[in-house]
Amino acid sequence: MKPVPLLVPLANRDRVSAILFALNPAAVPARDWCQIGGHWLVLAEGVSGATLRQALAGLAEVQPDLTPAPRPVPFHKRWLIAFLAVFPALVLLVYGLDPLIGGLPRPVSLLVVALALTGINTAWTLPWLHRRFHRFLAG
Repeated sequence: MKPVPLLVPLANRDRVSAILFALNPAAVPARDWCQIGGHWLVLAEGVSGATLRQALAGLAEVQPDLTPAPRPVPFHKRWLIAFLAVFPALVLLVYGLDPLIGGLPRPVSLLVVALALTGINTAWTLPWLHRRFHRFLAG
């Protein structure tokens, strides 16, 4: 049975959890709840959508989220953004750190460059590129 995604206002989490537990005690372990803004997202497994809608009829503000998931970004676009993030930073780090780590064994110097590159790309470069090219990635 396909899991039913459900957006629940924060105030109704305990009531909805009790309803889901009554329908199927193994349906919603605590790890399946995820907070999104002012709502909780839960995947109700082992419960049909019709049964869930009927059981939640008393909670008018709780609706199953039946919107389709967004399409993933095509591979060639993800590859291009990753290349734009990695190559320039890699060249700058290799040449910029050479005076400091040039005398170290090659595996150690590569480790230093990899650690710095990963941190820079994760913290600054990739988020900036994603904001800058959001239309390209979405289209």
